[in-house]
Amino acid sequence: MGGDKLIPDRLHGELTDRAISVIHAFSEMIITLEAHFDRRLDPDRLARAVELVFDAEPVLGCRFVHQDWRPYWERLPRPIDDAFLVAADDASFEAFACEPLDQSRGPQLQACLWPAPDGDRLLVKLSHYVADAGAVKEAIEQLAAIYRRLATDPRHAPEPNLAGSRSMSQV
Repeated sequence: MGGDKLIPDRLHGELTDRAISVIHAFSEMIITLEAHFDRRLDPDRLARAVELVFDAEPVLGCRFVHQDWRPYWERLPRPIDDAFLVAADDASFEAFACEPLDQSRGPQLQACLWPAPDGDRLLVKLSHYVADAGAVKEAIEQLAAIYRRLATDPRHAPEPNLAGSRSMSQV
């Protein structure tokens, strides 16, 4: 946990969470971003950055609990084992890309690094329950900032965003 703020075990669901859960019946609710690098990334530092992004943006480290009138987000115990993996080859990287993201199991962000022969490839999947395309860019920026910061400050702990809005009023 970053800073002095406690991250609650539950976060309130929004009206949009209920709406998206209805839409989810007809489509996969995942937004992905793939990045190619001309250099090697540090997989241990990247794994730590993924874990810390769950503190920076707490809803990313939660599972969605669907209750008809009061859905909520429940924080997952740390560490989250399947949030980050290193692919052995192109086939396992593609298999990760095709796997659905289970919002009710969590987390809402997963990442896979493939140290490809022509440069590292990083695939990040985010649940559409918690992010639109703009929020995906913000989450990736947050992940990159934490990754860079860990290079010079391995004990870095980001301040949790406890005041962030995910309601339609933000839009």
